[in-house]
Amino acid sequence: MNFNSIGLDDIQKIRPYLEKGKTRLMDLTVGGIFMWRDYMNIQCAAQDGTLFIKIRYPELKTSLFLPVGGDRDAGMKKLIDYCKESGQEPRFVYVTDEELEWLKNGYAVKEIIEDTISYDYFYAAESLREFSGRKYHTQKNHINKFMNTYTDFEFEEINGSNIADVTDFYVEYAQTYEKESAFAMVEGEKVFEVLANLDKYGFFGILLRAGGRTVAFSLGEKINDTLFVSIEKADKAVTGAYQMTVREFARRYTNDSVIYINRGDDAGDEGLRQSKQSYHPIAMLKKNTVLLDI
Repeated sequence: MNFNSIGLDDIQKIRPYLEKGKTRLMDLTVGGIFMWRDYMNIQCAAQDGTLFIKIRYPELKTSLFLPVGGDRDAGMKKLIDYCKESGQEPRFVYVTDEELEWLKNGYAVKEIIEDTISYDYFYAAESLREFSGRKYHTQKNHINKFMNTYTDFEFEEINGSNIADVTDFYVEYAQTYEKESAFAMVEGEKVFEVLANLDKYGFFGILLRAGGRTVAFSLGEKINDTLFVSIEKADKAVTGAYQMTVREFARRYTNDSVIYINRGDDAGDEGLRQSKQSYHPIAMLKKNTVLLDI
């Protein structure tokens, strides 16, 4: 099995495998793989209708994903054979609890590590479309204040006619708000990459204008019954801009068949944790790192 680095031209080759995936993790999306391909040294191989993914985090051990698409048992045999032949440690990342039970039933599990800071925040789409109930009191107050302050606000679908406005907004946003961690710096670079290559990524999204300027935007993708929020930025000085964008994004891109929203993890950032919790997830999608004994 030959693993190779990936580039933007590989998105269309890999997307069909992701659509066959059985998890709803952000890590198994176009955004999750391609926006972080350099930082995590992601390499891929495809054989017999199955996608195989290998990663190496900075300063951490090289690891594998479980097979994506195709016959999972046949794919696992290929990966175990690869590990034996190459000397690669059979370490698997982003294993859900359901997948962990499957591994326990068929393989010798040597070690399990819960990746607590990488849990995805998972929501009922209907809740974010409506913000109904007392638990969304804060969100509704922010939205009311925004609508009372900016009577001229409008949403636009992001396309070639306004992508420059989004890019200009993000330049200013990054200068004002972006943090200096390595993680944030990588994300910032990839946001610019996405904006310059929106067609290749296949993302869709909206921008919010108020007071004659762009104050927020959101981009994402759909896989099966889940909407993934890949990028979401708003001027923090504009009260309600985030809440307006969260609600509108859900309203436009979820329906009777797209019933969940994954807003990603919090990367261990306390501010992000509080923000994502404030929207009341229905579940935290757990992720485990699993070492097999082969």
